[in-house]
Amino acid sequence: MGEETLLPGDGEDHVQVIDARDLAAFTVRVVEQGVGGVFNVAGPRLSWAHFAGVLGVRQPLWVPAEALERLGLGFRELPLFLPEHSEQAGLMDVDASRALAAGLSLRDPAVTARDTRAWSAGAALTYALTPDRETQALAAWREEQAG
Repeated sequence: MGEETLLPGDGEDHVQVIDARDLAAFTVRVVEQGVGGVFNVAGPRLSWAHFAGVLGVRQPLWVPAEALERLGLGFRELPLFLPEHSEQAGLMDVDASRALAAGLSLRDPAVTARDTRAWSAGAALTYALTPDRETQALAAWREEQAG
């Protein structure tokens, strides 16, 4: 990734993701061991700036939430972005301590990013935020900033 990458917010909002392999292993564990109860499962809570680093983004271009809205970019194009003080921000602040105590094991987010990148390279994926749409949004954001 050598070019600018559109990123939502200012880098201080948070994101939580979990590797599907970790979720699957935990599910098998609690079923096989007969562990009952309700568990919140989530990966570590990372700032978007940290998350961008994990993803290998070298040139982030941070676009504030209100500007994303003006540019026509929302949850469909950026499904992991929930502004820190939005009504749904709690979805990126999940306490998984009960699951961790019951044996949830989380791999390093960098491993998940690396493996997901390798897997997706050969997958026929359709992206909601296409490279062309990202380029258009970045150009519109630059124009808005210049004007």
